[in-house]
Amino acid sequence: MRCQQRVFADYHLHQCTRKGVVGEEGKVWCKQHLPSAVKARREESNRQWAEKHDSERLLRTTRDALIEAVLDEVGGDLSLTIFKARKAYEAARKS
Repeated sequence: MRCQQRVFADYHLHQCTRKGVVGEEGKVWCKQHLPSAVKARREESNRQWAEKHDSERLLRTTRDALIEAVLDEVGGDLSLTIFKARKAYEAARKS
């Protein structure tokens, strides 16, 4: 028996061509399309995405705080403020 999953290939939906070896939910699935395996891969991918975006959010927050601090220190000289903010952002990004 073949895997029960429908896959998109050549601009059409087709049944997966792999041999179905594992039964779950009363159907036969290949190891790639096994619902529990799909769920585990999706959860891992979501965890990695959240971790990456949490660190990016922290970086943006840090950058905004640095820009705010530089603006307070400089008192509004925009060209100097932008220069310092970029330097601080690059330093925070490297660490």
